[in-house]
Amino acid sequence: MNILFINRQDITGGAAIAAYRLAKGLKKHHHCTVKFIVEKKKSNDTNIISCKNNFFTSCLERVINKLTNLIGLQYIWFPFSSKEILKQTKLFKPDVISLHNIHGCFFDTSLLKKLSQIAPIVWTLHDMWSVTSNAAYYDSEEYKSLKSKNSEYKLYPPMKMQWGNILLKRKKSIYQQSNLTIISPSKWLHEISKTAPVFFSKNCKHIFYYLEKPTLISSVEKNKLKDALHIPNNAPILLFNVAEKSDYRKGPDLLLKCLQRLDTLLTSKTYCLCIGNGKLLKSLQLNNISIIDIDYISNEQELFPYYNIADIFVLTSRQDNSPLTLYETVAHELACVCFDIGGCSDIIENNVNGFLIPPFDFEIMSNKIFKLISKPELLNRFKQNTKDIWNNKLNQSLTLDTYFNLITTIKTKNS
Repeated sequence: MNILFINRQDITGGAAIAAYRLAKGLKKHHHCTVKFIVEKKKSNDTNIISCKNNFFTSCLERVINKLTNLIGLQYIWFPFSSKEILKQTKLFKPDVISLHNIHGCFFDTSLLKKLSQIAPIVWTLHDMWSVTSNAAYYDSEEYKSLKSKNSEYKLYPPMKMQWGNILLKRKKSIYQQSNLTIISPSKWLHEISKTAPVFFSKNCKHIFYYLEKPTLISSVEKNKLKDALHIPNNAPILLFNVAEKSDYRKGPDLLLKCLQRLDTLLTSKTYCLCIGNGKLLKSLQLNNISIIDIDYISNEQELFPYYNIADIFVLTSRQDNSPLTLYETVAHELACVCFDIGGCSDIIENNVNGFLIPPFDFEIMSNKIFKLISKPELLNRFKQNTKDIWNNKLNQSLTLDTYFNLITTIKTKNS
């Protein structure tokens, strides 16, 4: 089966990583032929094509995007990218188009109609953008009435004027004229997609992201990495992993507040590995916690050893869909402490493989982390329970195989 993936980026960001893992899995386990069309390409993968290969036309489309945003119209005209996307799609002749994150300076939403005339589209949602006027995340249910609240245009990705109701009606019109199947990786987003008027009559499914179970490293390799980081063998290790440490949505400020309070509870040294671009505040004075800043790591083989040496994963996101870091946490048999937002409760079961904290109570979060550090038997029980979570929710048959069976059915119906 030929599957064309369309996403804004190839290997950077959660949506890109999820799409790339899915493509690799379909190629390896179901012998599919895959190809990517992206706006921004950073990898050397020859199966990935950027729709922006000309510097002049790329600059021109950026200018067009800024001008349309000034009048409150988002992603309505990218003449050169649209032409290239359609050209590459027709050349590849896909059986199914696997659509992912399309909000960016490359994809005119109306292109969905033309693409779905070539092949049916299976659209995996990575945030709420598809059902709102312009916001990737939204704390109101006004979208259910095809309305946007007055301040929505300021939310990411922002616009300069408020024409949200028009954009929502435009999205609905485009979607209803397109051959779409909607996939949400979290139950939270699945419920949103089912109740969103823009997706009226569309087939909405819930399928978790796919992650191939990694091989855990040996005790010898763990000790080598700890030595390199100057961490004693028996010291508790926390892990925090984001793309950008300055990303407000990911709650780095909440992490610092949590660590500051946790520091007052601890009596022995604990280490916190903070992975991502940038640095956490160095002005924070901690006596019992050592923060180790590590640059963002896109390569799984380089990233996963850090999960192997950690004991507790800490997620402080204010808004999230189905964080890939939670999949990685369960795959590496870590306990987790996170706020109960978005789809976190799908993967982290309270008092089973971690703690779900009322948003955004960093005091309770610090108490729960301290509880796990001070009670090794509870920490070990949570780690053991992650195996059941993986087997019952995240194994290949429930993720990759379910996705493949779905697109096979869609291909058959479209033939």
